[in-house]
Amino acid sequence: MRTRRKDWRVEEDIIIAVLGGGRVPRSAEEGDGESIGNIDNGGIPSSGMSTTLLWSIVAVLVVLGALVVMILVINKTSSSSASLVLSTSISGTRTVIVTHTNSESGSGSGSKASGGATATAAASGAASSLAALSSMTAASISTLPMPTAAISDPNKTVDYIQSDWNWLGGGSQYLTFVEEPLDGSDIVLAIEYPKGSYSGSDSVGGGVGAMHLDIYGDTAPSRSIISYDLAFSEDFNFMAGGKLPGAFGGYRADHCTGGRMTTACFSLRLMWRTDGAGEVYGYIPTAPSQCEDKNFLCHGGNAISIERGSFNFTAGVWQTVTEVAVLNSDPKEDGTVANGELSLYLNDALAFSLTDVVFRTNASVFFSSFLISSFFGGSTANYESQGGFSYFKNFQFFSGSDPSDASGDTIAAAVNTTSGDDS
Repeated sequence: MRTRRKDWRVEEDIIIAVLGGGRVPRSAEEGDGESIGNIDNGGIPSSGMSTTLLWSIVAVLVVLGALVVMILVINKTSSSSASLVLSTSISGTRTVIVTHTNSESGSGSGSKASGGATATAAASGAASSLAALSSMTAASISTLPMPTAAISDPNKTVDYIQSDWNWLGGGSQYLTFVEEPLDGSDIVLAIEYPKGSYSGSDSVGGGVGAMHLDIYGDTAPSRSIISYDLAFSEDFNFMAGGKLPGAFGGYRADHCTGGRMTTACFSLRLMWRTDGAGEVYGYIPTAPSQCEDKNFLCHGGNAISIERGSFNFTAGVWQTVTEVAVLNSDPKEDGTVANGELSLYLNDALAFSLTDVVFRTNASVFFSSFLISSFFGGSTANYESQGGFSYFKNFQFFSGSDPSDASGDTIAAAVNTTSGDDS
């Protein structure tokens, strides 16, 4: 500050000299106080009121000019270390979420890029960012609280879920809450798959068939985001495949799992396949033209594998899965617009995005629950578990009211109401 004051005074002396007057001397204690010093004669008549007034005006103008410069510098510094700005780029089947930080001074986090801009992937909070982009807000139940301590008794585990997780129905003897096995920092939900268990086994049980949680409350949403962190035990053998939790719509009594399907419901579970290949496993209406599409693999009309292999699960590490779905508009059994939207993100990176899905042909069907369903199967022996666990934490749920308003072809999508293989 002292150096800056000296510069201002030099400028003032120059101005006075240009105007033809003598310099304005300073006190001997210049810079120690706030006073600019008394005006000395210095060749300037002390009795001249107008001249004295002139020097006073000049001094005030110099000080005001310096203050303006200081304000401009402060504002520039503040704006150059700009707060985070979320920007998005949506093009066809890809959504990119980045944050930009300007930091010309180098004091901000991240490496300085051209023009002072740094782009970093939006990790934590990516689901909420997607929700904002998709006209969704936090669901009636926005997350699932974990107990403060491990619960090793499956019956007490289900008791906790029934009391604290808006339980609607279903249970299992293979559910517990455990200390996180990978780093031990959290209590997480664990699902056990004993050796020999799969959905076709008559002798060895395991996993969870269908447990429904009421995350949407009294609403009837047409938009849903479900996100959670998932890990498999380090020695996990994926075999031929198994189911994972996902969204459910319509009436629970009509199943839309286990090879049973009607127009009154749909389900969007995830699934792992051989070597951890991932997919969305949907009980939804289909048309012959869709079953010929490479994005869909139809299973006898009861269910379809959507975008198999577009992402991969890895044993022994935590991964975040986020399922985004927007229901098709104007559902009709004799022909509906195929404009439903379905996207899947793994670790906040887009795996796939579709905009031509039919989730329903029944206008009374909306998202209705979160379906916890996880087991080895298919019903044939190549699905048989070799033993292991899956672990879950950081559940996030979002919802919105409006169906898709995108254009699309009108197709005669239908469901197969004949019981079949859930593979």
